[in-house]
Amino acid sequence: MTDLTLNNGLKLPALGIAIAEGPREDYGIPAALRAGFRHLDLSAKNLNYSNVGDVLQWCFEENLAQRKNLFITANFNHSDYERTVLDLRIQKMLIDLNLDYLDMILIEKPIDFKTQEEVFQYPKDLAFELLLDSIRADLHDKRVLSICFDNFTRNQLAHVIKLTSSLQMSRPQANRLDVTPYFQEKEIREFCRHENIQVISHHIESGQLRPIIDGADGRMAPVLEIEEIMRIATELNIKPSQAIIKWIIDSGISLVRKDLFLSSKVWNTHHSFDKCIEAVEICLQELRVTYLDLMLIHYPMATQICELPNFMQTYEAGTDTDYLETYRALERCVQLGKVREIGVCNFNEAQTNRILENAVILPTVCQSELSVKFKMNLPILNLCHRRRIIFQAAWPFGRETSRGVPLENVDFDSHVKRVANEMEKTPRQIALRWLFQKGCVVYPRGYHMAEFLSYLEMFKFELTEQQMKFLDATHESYPTFNDGVHLTRHAHWPHDYTNLQKIIKKQKERLCFFEVKN
Repeated sequence: MTDLTLNNGLKLPALGIAIAEGPREDYGIPAALRAGFRHLDLSAKNLNYSNVGDVLQWCFEENLAQRKNLFITANFNHSDYERTVLDLRIQKMLIDLNLDYLDMILIEKPIDFKTQEEVFQYPKDLAFELLLDSIRADLHDKRVLSICFDNFTRNQLAHVIKLTSSLQMSRPQANRLDVTPYFQEKEIREFCRHENIQVISHHIESGQLRPIIDGADGRMAPVLEIEEIMRIATELNIKPSQAIIKWIIDSGISLVRKDLFLSSKVWNTHHSFDKCIEAVEICLQELRVTYLDLMLIHYPMATQICELPNFMQTYEAGTDTDYLETYRALERCVQLGKVREIGVCNFNEAQTNRILENAVILPTVCQSELSVKFKMNLPILNLCHRRRIIFQAAWPFGRETSRGVPLENVDFDSHVKRVANEMEKTPRQIALRWLFQKGCVVYPRGYHMAEFLSYLEMFKFELTEQQMKFLDATHESYPTFNDGVHLTRHAHWPHDYTNLQKIIKKQKERLCFFEVKN
């Protein structure tokens, strides 16, 4: 991994991982170290340093990394500007993390959250000088090796340089900014270059929150979907996010990217503007997060819960709520910063086009069932390719059962098994590779480490054009819906009913429990 040299000679890995509170008790740190990351940013708010310290010690004991090979950043927040906290803050960090030193201390944005005023105003200026004086002692005693500031402007950095000079301490080593190809911060970057201060880009996701307005139709599109970035990514055969990361690193900027991507879905019973907003709020509360990276509409069909009093049971009955109303609610969530990206699930081609024609914020993801055994949704995949929408293939192996009925998945398909034997791979590896070469994002399920490692083999081989065509010709299985089948007459039922009848007819002996009315 590429290293950048700070003005004090310290080596800063060009790509780092931002560690944050999340569902994983180990914060994803062991996985990051196994992947080869050496730069850990611990500056996230409300991060429990004591728990992180326990994870780090476990990693050291398991020989996942040595302390001397890691670059660890922690932060001062705004409450630390008070004199009573200054002298003890770093000592407490080190005790909680069970470390002897920090490679870098991050001083957060120069804004007092309570008053929204810059800290460079008397008496806050005095408090800030006391903060630097406290850090000077830690620098001298090697408890901290370098200083980074967060989104300081040119004037604010110039002021910091004067203060550090008057305190006879080294000038700052880094300034953290949100930088992407379309938000380059050229003036402050040039100032940092002149002053030999390293720029660190906090995360590329910020570019997704800052929309570019397309002059042609006035719609908003995330940075990762801009035509030029997509074109370059295609030429290099990499993802748009990888293209931006490459640009950032090639520009001499260190990148700290958040590694946790959370997505959820709006269920059928939460269609309508108000119900969708409520569903998002509940999801955020239950996950204990402030935003979701992706929120999808699970089905275009709106339903409501109805009771069967005589049977003490409930069922979902269709309603006439338009899914466009639900989509507009998610657009509002994006504007409020509660959702970053919007996606749709199980929408047909016409419904997806209707979303594209009416959306202000374009969907970035379309998820539908697709596998070498079930190809009914290939037209949706082709539409996604044309409109640069990421297609997520659900159930890439098919399903083993549907409502208790055994199904024929890829493990037993003669075409898949024949190619697997030719390539000396498993049927599931072949099925994943077929989808990957079709341009899909796939989500295979698994429960054991051996399964996960087996799935990664899909990147180590390639199917020939003849093999792809041979697999394209496999006979289609029937759709494996576990929900929604009783709503086939719903106005927004997404699947071609004629095709559904044909497929069910082919598999009549296996689908005898479905009643299909002409």
